[in-house]
Amino acid sequence: MRSVMSQESRGNPRKPTESREWPETWLTMFRRVPLGLCCEALERAISDALEALLIAKNRPVSVTVANALQLLLGLIYAGTLVYLSYLTRSPKTRQSPNAIADMEALAVAAWYIAPFALLTLLGTYGMWKNRRWGWLVSFAANFCVAAVFVYSLIDDGWHAADATDITFAAGSLVAMVPLLLPPVWKHFWRKPASAPQPPAAELP
Repeated sequence: MRSVMSQESRGNPRKPTESREWPETWLTMFRRVPLGLCCEALERAISDALEALLIAKNRPVSVTVANALQLLLGLIYAGTLVYLSYLTRSPKTRQSPNAIADMEALAVAAWYIAPFALLTLLGTYGMWKNRRWGWLVSFAANFCVAAVFVYSLIDDGWHAADATDITFAAGSLVAMVPLLLPPVWKHFWRKPASAPQPPAAELP
C-alpha cells in the first residue's frame, strides 16, 4: 500500500499551495512598481514638512496662533457642511411631514457654507506658506461671514434677536481680531527682502 502511494506521489507531484504562491505574487507586483515614483513622493513629502517647520520657526508666535485659529474655523465650516449634507439625505428628514421643504432648507444652508469653508481653508494654506494672498483670502472670508450675520441680526430687529443670533454675530466679529493684530498683518504685508547684488566686475 505504501509503495502504491509513493508511486502515485512520484507520478503526480503536488502543486504548491496558495499560501506559498501569494508572497511571490505580491513580491513580483512590488518589483514592478517604479521606485523612482516612490522616492520622488517621499522626497517631496519630506521637503514640504521641512519647509513648513522652517516657516513656522522663522515667524512670530502670534502669526502661528492666528493660522491655527483659521484652520480650526475652516474645519468647523467643513464639518458643518458635511453634517448638513448628511441631514439632507438622512431617513429622518425624508420621513418628516415637510420633507421637501426641510431638504431644500438644508441644501440651501449647505450651499451657503461651502464657499466660506473653501475660502477659509485656502486662506489657511496661503498663510501657512507666508503668502500675502492667504491673509487676504482669510480676511475676506471672515469679513463676509461677519457681514452676513450682522446684517441678519439688524434686518430681523434687535428685539427679535435671540441668544443664538447674537452669539454667531459676535463670534464672526471676534474671528477677525487675530488677523488684525499688528504683528500678524505686518508679517504678511512687509516688503520682501531684496537679494544682495553681486559686485560689478572691474574693467581691465
